[in-house]
Amino acid sequence: FGMVVFGKYPIEKIPPRERGGIDGIRVTFKKNERAAALEFCRRAQELGYLVSVNPTGADAYGDREFLEIVESVNAMRPFAFAIVDTLGAMKRRDVARLCMLIDHNLHPDVALCFHSHNNLQLSFANALEVMAIPSARTFIIDTCVFGMGRGAGNLCTELMMRHLNDREPGRYDLIPVLRVIDERVSRIFARSPWGYSVPYYLAAVNRCHPNYASFLLSKQTLPVTGIDALLKRIPPEKRNEYDKTVIERLYLQYQAHAIDDAPARERLRAAFSGRKLLVLAPGKSLVTEAPSIRKFIEEEKPIVVAINAAPPDIRADFIFVSNAKRFSELSVPAGTQVILTSNVPNAPADALRADYASYLNDSALADNAALMLFALLERAGVADVAVAGLDGFSSGGEEDYFSRDLANPAKREGGEDARNALMREQLGRFASRIAFRWITPSRYAP
Repeated sequence: FGMVVFGKYPIEKIPPRERGGIDGIRVTFKKNERAAALEFCRRAQELGYLVSVNPTGADAYGDREFLEIVESVNAMRPFAFAIVDTLGAMKRRDVARLCMLIDHNLHPDVALCFHSHNNLQLSFANALEVMAIPSARTFIIDTCVFGMGRGAGNLCTELMMRHLNDREPGRYDLIPVLRVIDERVSRIFARSPWGYSVPYYLAAVNRCHPNYASFLLSKQTLPVTGIDALLKRIPPEKRNEYDKTVIERLYLQYQAHAIDDAPARERLRAAFSGRKLLVLAPGKSLVTEAPSIRKFIEEEKPIVVAINAAPPDIRADFIFVSNAKRFSELSVPAGTQVILTSNVPNAPADALRADYASYLNDSALADNAALMLFALLERAGVADVAVAGLDGFSSGGEEDYFSRDLANPAKREGGEDARNALMREQLGRFASRIAFRWITPSRYAP
């Protein structure tokens, strides 16, 4: 089977079924697309494919709405009709009630499929609930090897195989599946992990699309209490279907705590006046290029400003922190002044505060800490900056930082080239106002 997300591919681009090609198509669609999507399914069936009708977000439908879809499906008689727990929030009683409702009304020749997401670790239990329904109908349980899937993942194939073997010994040979996990899937998992996490749990209990949790998790700026608070702010009508503009707006509103930071800027202007400035981002080159950095410090005697972390073996005069999570983990060395953006709570009395919203940019890297610091330095009158440790994004993720504790596992899924290009573009906007001197190798150096 192949899968088509309705709206991505017009039916005119799908060729008739051919021997040796795919036999079936699973068509997923949102609630507001159901009329047009069902027509798409009908035409795909006319092309000879086995069609599975997969309306996403099953728990967003009322019984009457589901029965209206079932009535249309009965007229079409596709291969299968699916219950899709998009939010991963369905409990066993929800699954049982919905399965029995549909089983009682769906044409007996149409298979009933159950597709779950494991946000609450209930995929296996819910699958057993489906299997316990007394019916002569064909049921399909979607599974993935090692639970492979975006976010919290899906039901594990190997768990279901073992369960079925307990009921009927020898029915399935698990060894090939375990070999696939050991030899292939485990390597993918190491690069791009999936599975249970508190943010995905919070998405489920707040009945929000898991992509909202993915967005907030990828920021790596919020504690779980902040993620929970933001998910609760999503309007009910926007929770079932992911809307990036909604969560971006809520995130920036949540982070923005407006303050007058003119006094802090004047103190920085006075401190930096007549001095060279060295900015230390937390890249791995702080370790690999340490001799070059120390030589620069010994010769130029600059003021050292670190970003979001205390650098190894180098005393920073200032540490700029725009990330509440990083600050909660930071041990500030004696003699180091902290500059905190206004979104960071629990600031010590002697911290310099910078207005968070004033230093954002209008790109997908709006709250990148380095870009925010450069914007602050510009407004504090700094025109020349030496930079070390701003290495750039790589596919390795954990290798981007001087400490693996600083790595963001949520950003291991590719896109580093696009982020690097965007970072170069944003740095280019400072070019006419700030002269950058690159002390360590960087993907952003000219």
